[in-house]
Amino acid sequence: LIYVPYYIAGYCERLENMGGCRTSGAINADYIILQSENLKKAFMFWGIKESKLLVIGSPKIDYVQNVINQTGRSSKKWNDILGNRVVFLLNSGIHTFLNNKNWIGQIEIVIRTILNRNECGLIWRPHPLLQSTIALMKPEVKDKFGELLYTVENAEGAFLDYKEDYKNAFVYSDAMISDYSSLVIL
Repeated sequence: LIYVPYYIAGYCERLENMGGCRTSGAINADYIILQSENLKKAFMFWGIKESKLLVIGSPKIDYVQNVINQTGRSSKKWNDILGNRVVFLLNSGIHTFLNNKNWIGQIEIVIRTILNRNECGLIWRPHPLLQSTIALMKPEVKDKFGELLYTVENAEGAFLDYKEDYKNAFVYSDAMISDYSSLVIL
């Protein structure tokens, strides 16, 4: 039985904070595929035998590298929208929205700053549950959020990306603005 953790792990010096290493998948596996030596140390800290741990990378990271190397900017739709601009990928999650009372204002500043520069393009990837979370937990910003979505949808050089696959967002962007998420680690 070979276990490949689904997640991409960041770097953590405090191995006691990485309790997620001790899962039933890890305990019952004959081998565990790991992305880094630091992650190996964490698994060992949590009692997983070193003989089970193979540091050979991550399929998720391999996927991103292969897509970027093989696919290139081959989408006519994305090429037409983004052209030769310097493209910023804006990745917005739920955690920061819930914990930052100024979130909507900060996102608006970022969006408007990028859109006001003709040489810049924008790919905005709002978390798939962000809109419903706003409606349920902070309905007072629902209209402003809707206005920002509309602005990006109708702006020249901007693209709202709701796709589960982040391939084009990675291929077409030159830089990313994000809170902490799995995309940051990728």
